[in-house]
Amino acid sequence: MTLLVVTPKLDQDGGIQTYSKNLLGSLDSLNVNYAHLEVDGGLKAKVAMLSTLLPFLRGRREFCVISTHVSFSVFPALIKLIRPFKLVTVAHGVEVWRKRNLLKRIGYSLSDVVCPVSRYTRRVLERCYDLRGKTHLLPGTVDVDRDIKTYQPPNKILKFLTLSRIDRGEDYKGHRRLLDCLEPGASEDVRCFFAGGGDNVESIKENVSTKGLQGVVEVLGRVSDEKKEELLRECEAFLLPSRGEGLGLVYLEALGAGQVCVAEALDGSGDIFPDSNTRLTIRARSKRALKETIFEAQAFEPSEFSDEYEKQSAIEEEFAPDAFAERLRDMLRKIGIRPCAA
Repeated sequence: MTLLVVTPKLDQDGGIQTYSKNLLGSLDSLNVNYAHLEVDGGLKAKVAMLSTLLPFLRGRREFCVISTHVSFSVFPALIKLIRPFKLVTVAHGVEVWRKRNLLKRIGYSLSDVVCPVSRYTRRVLERCYDLRGKTHLLPGTVDVDRDIKTYQPPNKILKFLTLSRIDRGEDYKGHRRLLDCLEPGASEDVRCFFAGGGDNVESIKENVSTKGLQGVVEVLGRVSDEKKEELLRECEAFLLPSRGEGLGLVYLEALGAGQVCVAEALDGSGDIFPDSNTRLTIRARSKRALKETIFEAQAFEPSEFSDEYEKQSAIEEEFAPDAFAERLRDMLRKIGIRPCAA
């Protein structure tokens, strides 16, 4: 069976791009032959998909399309009504539960397999799109095989890192809610670094200035991979009070860097933080709890984290590249592709 993988442009930032790169890497590790098509939105994407699909449609061999976002599945789904083939769609998060419409329903319902990235996403999919029996859990992965630092409480200033897209359409990430929890005077022992590109960076900078938080919050915008690694090493804690993550790969990166994580875990990130209050994670379910947590973090003692990495190792094992490749192999077998042993 011939395989075509359709992804967004991979030279851009974002969790879907990261997921797509990891999926392609796992296909390589499984020795699966595939063609890869990078598309953006609009008419050009449809023309590109049609021109790429034509050789497959004209041939007699079975083929499969894996789309890493439902917006790229709609067009193949409609073609599938004329010339049947296998279609797999990855379901991440916000696109599942926001702005449900006919096109998304077509993309999901005509897919042979839908791969949610978390149990939370799967529950919403099955409830909203009646996909019971068609889903295959395929969480994302990050490689955290690096030297893990031992958490040490800061002597003076606690450095928090917030790493995510800063887009108007992704307000659920919680940047403004976080700013509301910080006060210029009471926050002088806390520094927050907002890293991530997007069309709302300048607005957040203005919000920081209006609240008088210039000495507390630094909005860095998009950063290089080298700068991201530097921030992960230098900051003691990771803070992302998001309420709409499909999974949240950035939490895994932060755990891999030995950071204490502050997360609300009310969404797909609950798969990463299943316990109500772990040694590595403080779940803040309200603005008041979030505010208290930020300042209580300064009182953490190393003894509280003496066996934290035992739990971290279990988390990393579940989301390790090998675990992702194994789940991907199982999904490929469902659609008739027999990958080689990893």
